[in-house]
Amino acid sequence: MVETNFGGQYLNADTAADGDTIEFIGEGSYVDLESRGQTKQVLNIPVKVNDKKELLYTPSQKAGQLFSKSWGKNTSTWVGHKFKVKLVIIEVAGKEMSVIRPQII
Repeated sequence: MVETNFGGQYLNADTAADGDTIEFIGEGSYVDLESRGQTKQVLNIPVKVNDKKELLYTPSQKAGQLFSKSWGKNTSTWVGHKFKVKLVIIEVAGKEMSVIRPQII
């Protein structure tokens, strides 16, 4: 049996499930992201899902603030720390979407 995975290389609602354990495994880096005709910098940081699959995580501003408050502003201090995935539905531009709300463990 082949298990499908259409979520790509990023941690998101398609590649994670409620209760998954996520561990930061690197410091990450800022990259340019083109969105709606504008370019902004986002943090891509490598993570491991349930001690198995490695993905990149782009935390939301709210999630980044939570991590900074918990472990410091330098992402090198996040390495080795973990959080649980909690999926919540939010409305963005009139469309509902499922997003990750990290729960510090």
